[in-house]
Amino acid sequence: MIIRAVDDLAANLNERRALLVSRNPFGIGDLIDEMTMDIYSALDCVAPMAPGDMGPFYEVRTYVFRPDGVAPTEQLWREWLPKREKVSPILTAMMSATGRVARFMHIWPYKSLDERARLRAEAVADKVWPPPGGPEQFVRMQNDIYMPAPFSPLR
Repeated sequence: MIIRAVDDLAANLNERRALLVSRNPFGIGDLIDEMTMDIYSALDCVAPMAPGDMGPFYEVRTYVFRPDGVAPTEQLWREWLPKREKVSPILTAMMSATGRVARFMHIWPYKSLDERARLRAEAVADKVWPPPGGPEQFVRMQNDIYMPAPFSPLR
């Protein structure tokens, strides 16, 4: 997974085209089996992503919304994320704008998988996560664990 911040949509579309015809996309063509490119918009209640030593384990959760699930989810996150971030920080939370919509992705960094299990259990026990009514907004969830490549600005 490669996540990049882009301010200019037209320039982004031109760069996407260049990547599609490149023999060595992102300079890592030998590592790529398959490639999809989607555009997401970060929630306004989440700070912009920044490089740093937060991992090395990154939990990536991707959900597919119910048809009316976007607005309630945004509201619940604005209200509940500050409580959840007292347990552990979030890297990002984003809504899909292209590809299969509507999807929601959030990424949490952890020092170990044991830390992940402990902090998630703590958030549930303290009733700070998940937000009440949050899971009902989704029809499907996928959970993946990523570790940064050697060239990643996230560690």
